[in-house]
Amino acid sequence: SDFMAVAAGWDHSAAMRTDGSLVSWGSDLHSVVGDTPGGMGHVAVASGGLHSLAITSAGSIVSWGRDTYNEVSGTPTGNNFVAIAGGSYHSLALRSDGSLAAWGGDNYGQVSDTPTGNDFTAIAAGHYFNLALRSDGSLVAWGQEAYGQVSDCPDGNDFVDIATGFYFGLAIRTDGSIVGWGDDRWGQITDIPAEGDVTDIAGGGYHAIALVPGLSLADFDQDGDVDLYVANYRTTTLQDMPGTRFTLTRDGDRIVI
Repeated sequence: SDFMAVAAGWDHSAAMRTDGSLVSWGSDLHSVVGDTPGGMGHVAVASGGLHSLAITSAGSIVSWGRDTYNEVSGTPTGNNFVAIAGGSYHSLALRSDGSLAAWGGDNYGQVSDTPTGNDFTAIAAGHYFNLALRSDGSLVAWGQEAYGQVSDCPDGNDFVDIATGFYFGLAIRTDGSIVGWGDDRWGQITDIPAEGDVTDIAGGGYHAIALVPGLSLADFDQDGDVDLYVANYRTTTLQDMPGTRFTLTRDGDRIVI
């Protein structure tokens, strides 16, 4: 009951408690679990493919796990970071001045093509690409272009939140509707729910979840039976997901998967 943030990598998970301490579990390949930093006072946590990262109370970033592509050793210095995101082989961070920093694998320009400027307010990292939200409500995407996740990034200035999956992007508009683009092989885009009051979204590898006030959670492959639906590989009922545990609350504030 004292956890306030969670993050998931390929085969591991990380969580932050209310006291700012961190805990990780799952596969310990590259010591992504065993090297989890001790101490309290962390304010944010994120996970990439086989690495994780956190922001300390001082505003600096600490990374651990795989370092094959400088996911750890390339971590930027400084004490002005306010948000972090982990891609499969790279990481992305937002500074308090609205600028971006990226490091790690750069095989598709997901690091070197990071846009300049000081008007960014939110970030998300996919498999080999990134997505950022500007203060004017517009979006920018860069990196791999395998499924249109960059070139099909929508225009407009009415976006308030963003998320990414492996090869697709998601955004919430000011009216609470969701727009998606990129990989749609398992209905991640075409099965986006029609609810117009979505307040939060999250992307997995090939699925997505949205939060609707007054319900619990709605996903992008609906079956109409419950408020949570899972779109991963066209799964349409909870019973079709052996070994998966869901904890839902009617206030729409908590889910455990």
